[in-house]
Amino acid sequence: MHVIICINAFFCVLFVSFSCIFVFFLYDLYRENLYFYYFMKTRQQVRQEFVRAGQSLTSWAKEHGYPTYIVQQVLAGKTRCLRGKSHEIAVLLELKDGYIRQELPVREVSK
Repeated sequence: MHVIICINAFFCVLFVSFSCIFVFFLYDLYRENLYFYYFMKTRQQVRQEFVRAGQSLTSWAKEHGYPTYIVQQVLAGKTRCLRGKSHEIAVLLELKDGYIRQELPVREVSK
């Protein structure tokens, strides 16, 4: 009788511990993806923000120093936004996670 109770208790502890590990694993996955779900926007959301703000794509492009046609291509999904100006536009519009490399001024080396 005592052996059966011990075996049941052992399996209950084992089940609870594995359940906790699984829950923490799921929470970790959730926390890693939390940034993407809450801070990245879809193309449609960006377009709606332009409408709500009463700003055109052309004015945003001129304000940030980008050609209008590239901004239109990014919002249409015609570019992959992997590098260059399309990448910078996608990051500024919060369509993708990333950073924009700042060009450092070139220093002259004295001889």
